Amino acid sequence: MVTLNLTINNSNTGIESQTVCDTFTWHGVTYTASTSEPTFTETNAAGCDSVVTLNLTINNSNTGIEHQTACDTFTWHGATYTASTSEPTFTETNAAGCDSVVTLHLTINNSNTGIETQTACDTFTWHGVTYTASTNEPTFTETNAAGCDSVVTLNLTINNSNTGIETQTVCDTFTWHGVTYTASTSEPTFTETNAAGCDSVVTLNLTINTSNTGVETQTACDTFTWHGATYTASTSEPTFTETNASGCDSVVTLNLTINTSNIGVETQTVCDTFTWHGVTYTASTNTPTFTETNTAGCDSVVTLNLTVNYSNTGIDTQTACDTFTWHGVTYTASTSEPTFTETNAAGCDSVVMLNLTINASNTGVELQTACDTFTWHGVTYTTSTSEPKFTETNAAGCDSVVTLNLTINNSNTGIETQTACDQYTWHGITYTASTNTPTYTETNAAGCDSVVTLNLTINNSNTGIETQTACDQFTWHGITYTASTNTPTFTETNAAGCDSVVTLNLTINNSNTGIESQTACDTFTWHGVTYTASTSEPTYTETNAVGCDSVVTLNLTINNSNTGIESPDGM
Repeated sequence: MVTLNLTINNSNTGIESQTVCDTFTWHGVTYTASTSEPTFTETNAAGCDSVVTLNLTINNSNTGIEHQTACDTFTWHGATYTASTSEPTFTETNAAGCDSVVTLHLTINNSNTGIETQTACDTFTWHGVTYTASTNEPTFTETNAAGCDSVVTLNLTINNSNTGIETQTVCDTFTWHGVTYTASTSEPTFTETNAAGCDSVVTLNLTINTSNTGVETQTACDTFTWHGATYTASTSEPTFTETNASGCDSVVTLNLTINTSNIGVETQTVCDTFTWHGVTYTASTNTPTFTETNTAGCDSVVTLNLTVNYSNTGIDTQTACDTFTWHGVTYTASTSEPTFTETNAAGCDSVVMLNLTINASNTGVELQTACDTFTWHGVTYTTSTSEPKFTETNAAGCDSVVTLNLTINNSNTGIETQTACDQYTWHGITYTASTNTPTYTETNAAGCDSVVTLNLTINNSNTGIETQTACDQFTWHGITYTASTNTPTFTETNAAGCDSVVTLNLTINNSNTGIESQTACDTFTWHGVTYTASTSEPTYTETNAVGCDSVVTLNLTINNSNTGIESPDGM
């Protein structure tokens, strides 16, 4: 009797799915279109056939042209062009995940300028605006044949007409330009042409005097000076004899009434501004006066003793990734509008404005193909995977999370992995874009074909702009700049190991100085310090509108009060 001891081992099948751009090489065959038909047979561990079917998706790269027409300059993807060109290109990723290369076809048309010279008397109207003084600043913008600005500057000379008064005092009659006048007048005029070719109008101010006597009645406050003598009490006795224009005596008797004036002080403390009798004050002062009339018809002088405390403003500049919370409010986008109001030490408003820059985190995928093993950020992988992640800091200072999409191929073929900047030459062929399709066949030690596939990553050099704002000067990479500029560059190495050229876009704002002139009696308090003598040395530093120092110098004149005693009855 024979017993059959039978072992049945099973063959097996599988599917290898791949998605690539343009071409894919599998077991020595290069495919340029999607397919699910190719198969490859190996021997499994049980010694039976293991049939793998390739399920391949080929996505295509694409190109396009962007047409633009601009005047003088055009900025495209961070670069500024000043002449027509059809050469610049910009590479994006299309919906299929492949390269989309756009070429810029740019036409630059030019603006132009001109000068219109005019001379006029007194006024000149140009494009609806009337000018009364010489100027070379007004401009008017039209559109030239190329559709760009044509700016005309007005160079205007205004010559002035002039007027004058001829004052004459005579006795009884006066003849002027052929006309005889017998009474005082200020109406006659005579027109001539001045050296600038414009009208010169002279008005006659004529006084006709006659011989006379009379009484001069005066009412004054405190004192009155008449013909060199000062009177402090009412009187009707003084006389003064003059000779009039006709050579006769004119005897005038003074009838004088003396009334008394009075003075007072009004003290006020306010924030920022104070309006007193129609005048608005923005700084502390003890000099303004307001004069009213007392019951005696004399001046009642009130002096304003004003203390002005200041509100202040400030800017809270913040840079954050993705979100930022300020005074209980969370912001997700850059803004310079939020404000928060507190009370400063002087009891006035202190308004802080938030200047917020929100930078975005980003994610990306690093595609790698290797043979047998692949080491990425210190970890070695032996099987294909799309799970590893590595976090770096992007140019904005936020998280940049890169996911490794790794394909491990087996050692029956070979892969040469290269990373280069901008281009790479391999076996006589130069490549300018990343690729994993080129192959080169050598003979191994056993005399068989050894097919090496080039897995090439082309990393691009890049450019960027560093924007800075500073007061008076700014030092960048060892060089100090004192004026705004957008031309300096500095070359570093980017994360891909290629050149990264940074251009400095620098705005220099200027500090400024000023003089505050004050006149006070005996003492003056300025920014918390009391001065008792004239000085031009104290300074106070504030922040001007562009965020730089504004230094104000106090030019102070101290006048001294004086005291005296008037004895009654001359004693």
